[in-house]
Amino acid sequence: MDNALATFTKAYKNAIEVMIHPGLATKKQMSIADALKFYYTIALIPMLFGVLLRLIFGSHILLALVAIALYLGFFPVSAFISSGVYHLIIKNLFDIYKQEYSAAFLAYIYSLVPIVFFFWVFSVYILVAFALIVVSFLWSFIVLIIAISNLLSMSRLKALGTILLSEIIFCIILYVIAAIIIAILGMLFAVGLFNLFSFNSLNESSIPFNSLNEPTSPLVAAHSSANYTSCGNFTLLDNRFSNTTAGICTWNGGTLNISIAGGDSGYASVAFIGSNNKTYFSQGTTARCLTSFGSFYAPAQKYTLVLSTGQGGGYCGPAIVKLSS
Repeated sequence: MDNALATFTKAYKNAIEVMIHPGLATKKQMSIADALKFYYTIALIPMLFGVLLRLIFGSHILLALVAIALYLGFFPVSAFISSGVYHLIIKNLFDIYKQEYSAAFLAYIYSLVPIVFFFWVFSVYILVAFALIVVSFLWSFIVLIIAISNLLSMSRLKALGTILLSEIIFCIILYVIAAIIIAILGMLFAVGLFNLFSFNSLNESSIPFNSLNEPTSPLVAAHSSANYTSCGNFTLLDNRFSNTTAGICTWNGGTLNISIAGGDSGYASVAFIGSNNKTYFSQGTTARCLTSFGSFYAPAQKYTLVLSTGQGGGYCGPAIVKLSS
């Protein structure tokens, strides 16, 4: 118990010295493990105080958990990342200092002291609390400059320059990565839309006919069981994605009603082509469930009904086209 009390007392005494006299207090060297021990020791009481205030002021329990996550996770992890980026850019890229990573990490831990001490006031939700947080972040930046100068053996002006340089380069890297990701997503989205809404009209070259004016497309052969039924009561469906299927029906002439659904494929395009190679109906739609697309006149002859499906993302079962008289 006495050892724990002594540890707390020593840590808070050092933290207060960092706050008041950073020029002297930040000269003390620590290992990464000791730096983390120092941080979590001084963070414990402000964290508990912040959680208690949030509960007293009627905040949701989730906000109290957020405060715990900030103190226990976000702040120390940000020190790891920030010091790692600084060390990678300033030392390894520009070779400005010779000290090990632990020195840069300790400098960033020292800079967290003002934030740790005053971030709990954010629970109070008053203007003075907000102003105090802003001041603590500004004081944190000043402590970082002084700590970098002391621990990495450089002038404070040079410390300021290296910090800003590291942040600028890091932001540029993030911007480039974000731009690449956005460009890739944009290309994928554009390709998806193109495939979704593109409709290749089927004509004489795409569905050839033999000497008896019968379609000879291999698509039709695959669905021979549907051939030569009446167009007045004809249904063609496909549960595959990005596929094209066809069937043949006969019609004695008159008006036909047509309904289409993209189903699970998310999209469907339909062509109704006579044996005279004339297209009497063509339509693409993103309607998932069966939807009426009106009626059209078709003279007496044999017809090929062609159904093309989308890439997915829909519902309502298979893609379908239904003709009725």
